Amino acid sequence: MQAGCAVCIYPSPAKTRHQRRQAPPAAPIRGYGGIGRQIIGERLMQDRYAGDIGDFGKFALLKALSAAGFKVGVNWFLTCPQSFEKQDDGKYHIPHKYFACDRPLAEELTAISHLPITERTVRKLQDAGLVDAVWFSDKVPSKEERPAWHCRAVSVLSACDIVFLDPDNGLLVKSVGKGSARSVKYVFPEEIADYIAQGISVVFYNHRQRKAEDVYFRGIRERLDTQNELRYCAFSKITFPKCSVRDYILLAAQSGHQQRIVTALSSLLSGPFGCRGLCRKNSRPPVLINTDQADAPPRVFFPRVKNRGKQNSDRKNSCRSYKRVWRNWQTRWI
Repeated sequence: MQAGCAVCIYPSPAKTRHQRRQAPPAAPIRGYGGIGRQIIGERLMQDRYAGDIGDFGKFALLKALSAAGFKVGVNWFLTCPQSFEKQDDGKYHIPHKYFACDRPLAEELTAISHLPITERTVRKLQDAGLVDAVWFSDKVPSKEERPAWHCRAVSVLSACDIVFLDPDNGLLVKSVGKGSARSVKYVFPEEIADYIAQGISVVFYNHRQRKAEDVYFRGIRERLDTQNELRYCAFSKITFPKCSVRDYILLAAQSGHQQRIVTALSSLLSGPFGCRGLCRKNSRPPVLINTDQADAPPRVFFPRVKNRGKQNSDRKNSCRSYKRVWRNWQTRWI
């Protein structure tokens, strides 16, 4: 160091509170074609669920319908995951204790679920030959292109006896409009009615809502009854409750189809899947109430379950209000 020269080392300025709160940049997610959760690429919503325990019940149902004499068609309702959704989902693999229900199916699905993320796709399920079906794999488009997409699906699946519709959330709800970005995750009642009008029975997935079971299924029935073609269809249902509750609603377009649907559901409920609790018809068996008249049929009463989700929400809100009052009182005396 030369004489007369001073070296000043200035400390780096302290970070502001806003800078400290900023989260670090998200790391790239493999298989999504970009950075963080905002880039979707060509990876589809259902790809990350391929081969999980949900598919175990789904393909068991499709195999039972095929064994009952149905020619099965499948519309995947493929969508791209959006930025606000979790990207690490699809982690519920099939437990080994359930392999005895259908070992070949469980082993094939488990092999698919353990593939690398870029290879774990719906296409693998189709190519595995798990069930003899006709597949429609076009991605659900926006509102303007959806009618043409639906017409293509009906045309491709027109030779089937029953069509399985697999939207992410199920039947359209009142809180989501048909023009909403979230509508791609739902099937519309009129789309189901188009299959029924051609004599094709329909089975579709529906996400379980936090309601009493009788109220929940009654709401589905009321939304379907808005279409004349669906008002008089035989209504059946089956639930797969493991890891996450999955409901499947079956609508028979013909009386002969209803008999085959009953046969398929009975084979599941009375077989290994039903005996091990992988599927059920009702979570709470109805209570028969005897009437005073001897010739009158017994009435069925479904026990009502309290809405515990609302109770927890009310409890949290009350705690927050107490904290807010205490904070205001402290501020007043500082």
